[in-house]
Amino acid sequence: MRKIKFLLVVCLLGMAATASAQFANAKGSSNSASSSALENWQSIKVSYLPASFKGDGGGDIGFKGAMVSYQKGFAVSQSIPLFVETGLGFSWIGGEIEDTGIDLNFFSLNVPVNFGYKHAFSDKVSVAPFVGITLRGNLFGNYKYEGESLNAFDKDEVGEELQVKRFNIGWQVGVGINFNALYIGGSYGSDFNDIVEGGKAAVPQITLGFNF
Repeated sequence: MRKIKFLLVVCLLGMAATASAQFANAKGSSNSASSSALENWQSIKVSYLPASFKGDGGGDIGFKGAMVSYQKGFAVSQSIPLFVETGLGFSWIGGEIEDTGIDLNFFSLNVPVNFGYKHAFSDKVSVAPFVGITLRGNLFGNYKYEGESLNAFDKDEVGEELQVKRFNIGWQVGVGINFNALYIGGSYGSDFNDIVEGGKAAVPQITLGFNF
């Protein structure tokens, strides 16, 4: 966790330093920032989520997952390529809880709000580091054990320790690379609040997308 916090701080400082330099250069030249980095955009993305639940007492429970999302980026300056990106994603996370015989599946809606810096090397290639938060509403899910399906959100069926919370808020830090309309990105994030009692979700993402 200390390494992740350090990475988050480095990313923020890096974006701030780059933005300051860009702003200084912008005073002397109106062409200092590529026009392609100052435009709004939309994208459709597909992500692989090798998620895990991290317990307060240590130890991780690994899961697999996927997400399909729509996102829109908004330039926030006419001279500095800073952006805000938000959207809506539908995700699935599931798999067997190791050594228990219990399978978990649940589906969520995700609303990210990212702040970043888009550096264009040319009109076709750019790199965009970002940090942000995600609001996640867990819609429905179940545990399966010995042929029986149990509602993952019903405390009476699964008990307080295994009950999945309906709402989570988390953070993420990552970077995206754009090649023409193709997007390739990676990020890592975790929840601020528990998704189950005494456990938070950690969610790396590997993403492919199409910008338009």
